[in-house]
Amino acid sequence: PGVTTDQLYETVMSKRHLRYIKKPHFDLALQALWRDHRYNEVKYLIRYLKKWQLSVPQEYYAALSSNCARLGTVQRALAYISNMQKEHPDYPVTADMYDGHFAFWSSKGKLGKAKRYFEEMKKKGASPAASNYFEMLVGYSKFPKANKDEIDIIRKEMEEANISFTPEHAQMVVEALTLAGFTDFSASDFSQ
Repeated sequence: PGVTTDQLYETVMSKRHLRYIKKPHFDLALQALWRDHRYNEVKYLIRYLKKWQLSVPQEYYAALSSNCARLGTVQRALAYISNMQKEHPDYPVTADMYDGHFAFWSSKGKLGKAKRYFEEMKKKGASPAASNYFEMLVGYSKFPKANKDEIDIIRKEMEEANISFTPEHAQMVVEALTLAGFTDFSASDFSQ
């Protein structure tokens, strides 16, 4: 509430507090870093956990790969997913690990490249999720030459896959599309 992401991160990473800081504190820091798309800090947080021989949960790898891909280093993000599978074969590959890939490629207008990650996910055992389509639509709204036909195609794919957004996420997508100049959409177009 009153603590910034930076303060939370600094507190968790300081050695002198290690006896007082438990897993929920690391999880809280991770959630803040993931939400703020702070790739380097997530990477150091994982390194810190490994240094002190604490187990690294699967969500940390999801935050790492997603935030890494958002910066455009998609190959490195895929390497993080592969390394996670080698280090922790029991951790499943999840759809949220690919959110950054969808956000990056769709913001460049390359929806074909973004959609290829659906096949990549299926190969690794993950199914497309609402978060993937959310990142794709919000990312595509940032592309200067976005067109309505592509957005309609994405909506149709979502309907075929029986995927819809929560009312809050649907409203966020509509706001992003409205800022991009697409005023034809309403929240009900993206939620069922």
